Amino acid sequence: MSSNRGQKTMLDRGLADVFHFDETDLQYNKQGVLSPTQLQKYENMNKSCLQVSVVITLVFIALTIGVAVLFREDALPGLITLGVFSILSGLGTWFAWATRDDRYVLQQIEGEARLRTDSTENGRRYVVSISGYEFGVDPVQYEMVQDGVSYRIYYAVPEGQTKSLKTASKQIQSVERLS
Repeated sequence: MSSNRGQKTMLDRGLADVFHFDETDLQYNKQGVLSPTQLQKYENMNKSCLQVSVVITLVFIALTIGVAVLFREDALPGLITLGVFSILSGLGTWFAWATRDDRYVLQQIEGEARLRTDSTENGRRYVVSISGYEFGVDPVQYEMVQDGVSYRIYYAVPEGQTKSLKTASKQIQSVERLS
């Protein structure tokens, strides 16, 4: 990780548009913290994840009860299957509940961008690599970043993953092209 000294930068509107940040977000990030907008995004994301997992769990529990009531004698295979899904979705709900207050820490890395695509079972994975730190990006973001050009990337990681930043789940918050 590097400091902000000695490198003049200004907001690149194209980068801001495709990476979904604004001047205020960038100024907070330069101070080493997430902006109020970015913090709200994580709070909303955690809340949505919890709500969806609760609904899915309740649907599977209702289906399990419905199959038991409607099919009494012939219900065993359906009950086993739905019971397993109920348990799995319940575990997902427990995980969402346990991580609902996760805190994110802002980090930064700067250096020359290296671009690559990986073939996966589901298509392509677009990767921007800076100083060995890899960031999965969408195709539009990938097209905006230029291979070999120096950037400073501000990214968030869950608080518990700061010891292994290269392999941690990273989410780009803002990007500066260095001059």
